[in-house]
This record gives sequence, structure tokens and C-alpha cells, in this order.
Amino acid sequence: MRSDEFTEKWQSLTAKPRSVLMLLLEGKSDEEIATTIDAKLPTIRKHIQMLCDRFEIPREIDSIKRNRREDLIALFAEHKPELVSQSIVPSWDKLSPVSKQLPSSQNSQITQDWGNAPDVSVFYGRQTELATLKKWIIDNCCRLVAISGIGGIGKTAVAAKLAQEIQNEFEYLIWRSLRKPRSLKELITSLIQFLSGQPKVDLPNDEDEIISQLLEYLKKSRCLIILDSLEFILKTKEFAGFYHEEYQNYSKLFQRIGTERHESCLLITSRDKPREIALLSGETGLVRDLTLEGLQLEAAKEILQEKGLSGEKYWNQLIKYYQGNPLALKMIATRIKDLLQGNVEAFFKQGLSLLTLDFEIFLEEQFARLWPLELAIIYQLAIEDEPIAISWLLEHTWLSESPDELQNAIESLLRRSLIETTSNGLTTQRVVMEYVNKRLIAEIIDEINQIEQNKTIQGIKILKTYKLQKHHRSQQPEETATSTIISALKKRLGKNAINENDFREQLQQILSILATDSGSEVEHIIENINYLTAQILLTNN
Repeated sequence: MRSDEFTEKWQSLTAKPRSVLMLLLEGKSDEEIATTIDAKLPTIRKHIQMLCDRFEIPREIDSIKRNRREDLIALFAEHKPELVSQSIVPSWDKLSPVSKQLPSSQNSQITQDWGNAPDVSVFYGRQTELATLKKWIIDNCCRLVAISGIGGIGKTAVAAKLAQEIQNEFEYLIWRSLRKPRSLKELITSLIQFLSGQPKVDLPNDEDEIISQLLEYLKKSRCLIILDSLEFILKTKEFAGFYHEEYQNYSKLFQRIGTERHESCLLITSRDKPREIALLSGETGLVRDLTLEGLQLEAAKEILQEKGLSGEKYWNQLIKYYQGNPLALKMIATRIKDLLQGNVEAFFKQGLSLLTLDFEIFLEEQFARLWPLELAIIYQLAIEDEPIAISWLLEHTWLSESPDELQNAIESLLRRSLIETTSNGLTTQRVVMEYVNKRLIAEIIDEINQIEQNKTIQGIKILKTYKLQKHHRSQQPEETATSTIISALKKRLGKNAINENDFREQLQQILSILATDSGSEVEHIIENINYLTAQILLTNN
């Protein structure tokens, strides 16, 4: 091994394997090393094994098996003799330095299958998150780790960058995507084929036996397995974390990997946090979850800079609006580049929409996963246009759900990272709010047209479910306590070239239609129509 190759590998060692190596070179036994750094004996042996792999120490030369740790010591005796204790000189000075027996192009012994992992040669920020994940996986030997967060936040990229940086800590690395879902048996068959080196593996049908066979490999060798996009095996129109019927046995896989003894790690990415992660996280310290948030300001600016945007004094405003979501920033940067040669200042001054079509489609996919009660809560957040206390939601009966169901829906939205808690209550991102406003107004206008045409409230949902009037919890004067719903409605009317007076007349016609009907639902719709009429009049005065 060339001196520069050795130096690069030595300098790139992380804290824990470096400590193990230093103690080994001092002549300490495995038991003494374990005691010194407060680790388990199998963990120490795995570290030494991985150090041998990292420094390209072969298991055999000319079909003769080697004592790899002695060869590792010999390598350091040649390149860094000051680190090697004289007490172990007899063990290595009779050996030919292993570096002289190997060609410099010798490949690492790490066996990897990166599947369709993304290229992360261009990567922004996330040093704090990466350091946390490394600590969990390398120092704490976590068995099961999940990276969750709203779509576009960068979960897959972080997982790929992390795997790239810690790959030398493992004997095997396997990346699998669940964007095209596969049964548990298909997944485990694929993993065991790779781990065993066998092109064909016959597994029993019993799921416990299949999982047990995989765990045997995870116990024998230190493996890093990444399962990307877990949400594709989770149900839609259901609370977060519930599996499709054909994939429910994944739950057992995660439970067993998280609770049984082994030195490997399963890393998961998902928009919806799996229920097992939430339940197991923190119990033993060996199952952890990282909810990924937006990029820090400087890292987010790198995206805008790379896209060639100008008007830097408005960059902070743009980043704040999207809360550092890297995918959303890339999409809006492309729009600004196409429309205004990348001038962010001109973009804001012209009042152009910050909600791009691409990101709107992206959000539509996520909203299609929501349980109706989850959607109702987000609609109410849009109507109020300010943080809502959980207690306030529980007190209002128009959602027609029990307090327990409401709490479950709130918890589910938190797991999906579509809402967040602040000191003032529940809220959501501005870009999500703009999308919801647009969606809500479209449904309101459709329902108004439907009532006018059909002369009935049959099939009406929004107008009879929600109270469109903003509640004045922030003590605003009534004339200013208007939610963004009215602004969104006026914008929609303008786009459709509908005169506001004509729209107000249409509302009056609907009131005439409903005057002959009765019941709480009708009263609710009339209250909303009166509110819309009054607000349009108010904003015109």
C-alpha cells in the first residue's frame, strides 16, 4: 500500500474505530479494549474486523489463511511505527509487511450492493444530522434507525450520504427501494442471496422462519441495510403508519430487528413514520428516529446560488417561505430562472405565485394519502390562518368526531410531518397552507355551482362541515380578522374573470334556494354563504 493511500485511510477513521485501533497497537487484549471504551466484546471484534477490511488486509494470500490483526499491526509498523508498542514487536517483526504482498489496486473486502441509490456527489449541509446518525449507528450500535419527514425534505439523499460515509464500518452494505413494493419474502430472499453469495435461495413460507434466517446473517456479519421509501407499503386514506394487508408482516421484521441481539443496522426512510419505530424508539436506545427538517439558511442558499439566482436580499424570504425544503427550493428556483432570468427581487415585486405546478402535484400525492379527518384538520388550520391549540380543536363539535379520533388524527399528521407543534399551537408550512387554500377554494366554488344547478345540498361536504369564519382568538378587530380564504377566493374569481358582484348575486340565489329547506346542515351552509357575502362586500369597501 502506498504511503498516501495509507494516510488517507488513517485520517478518515472516525472516533470509535480509531480508539479501538490505538488500544490494539498498544498491545491491549480485546477484553481490555472493551473495558476501556465501555463496549461489548463482540463489538470490539467487529471493529477490528472492519479495520482490517478498511486497510485492505486480505483473509488469505496464495491460498494460505492469514492472521489479519497481526498483518494490520505489521502495516502500521511500516507506516506509523510510533503508534506500535514495543511489547508486540515479536508478533510483527518476523512478518513480511502485508503492504508489500498486495498490489496497490487491491479492492476493499467490503461487499456492497447500492441498488438504485442516488448520486450524492452534490450535497447540501446536513452535517448536524449526519453526525447524529453516525453516533447512533456507529457509537451506540443502533439496530433500527428511521429517517422520516415531509416529501422533498431530502431523506433519501441523507441516507445515501450517510451510507457512503460509514460504509467502511460494515462488512456488507445493501440498498433496496420500496417504490416498487415487494413482499417480505421477496425482499428477504434478495437480501440473503446477496449475503450468502448464492444466486438461488429457497426459503420456507413461514414468515418467522424467514426473518430468523435473515437475522442469522445479521448476527454473523455486521451489515448495513437501507430500505428507502417505506411509505409505498403503507396504506392511503388511513392514519399514518398502517401497512397494506399484503405487507403487514414487515411490522414483525422491524420489531425483531429492533429487539433481538445483533451488530447490524437497518436504516429506513419514510414520509410516514412507521408505528413500530414510534413504539420502540427510546425503550432500549437501540431504535431511533430522526425527523428531518429543512436545510439551514447557508446550505439552502447554496441551492439558489447553484441555480444562478440574483436578488440575494430576498433569498432569506424565499427560504423561510419553504422552510428550507430542498426540493421546493429547486422547483421555485427553476421557475424564477425561466420567468425572470433568476431575479428573486423582481419575482417578489411582481407578486407571482410561490406555489409551482410541480410542487403542487407533489403535495397532491401526499394529500391523497390522508384520512378524511386529517384533511379536515388541515382545512381548519387554513381557515384559521394561525396556530390552533389542540384543546380548541377538541372543543368544536362540527368535525363530528370523538376526542380520541381527533387526537389520533393529530398524531398521524405529526408523523407525516404535515403539521407541527409550536408554543402557540398546531400549524403547518406556508407552502402547504397556500396549496390547501387553493384546494379548499376550488371545492367551495364547485359546491356553490352544484347547489345552484341541482337546487339541493345533496353531495355537499365543505360548506356543511366547516365554519369558514375565522375565529378571533388573537383578539383582532372583526374587520381585519379575515383568513386568507377570502384572499384566495378573490384571486380565484379574478383568474376566472368572474365579476365579484355576479358571484355575490349567485350567493343570494343560493340563499333563496335554501330558504325553503330546514335542518342543522342547511343552517350551517346558510351561515357560511352569509359570511362569504359579507366578506366580499367588506373587501370591496
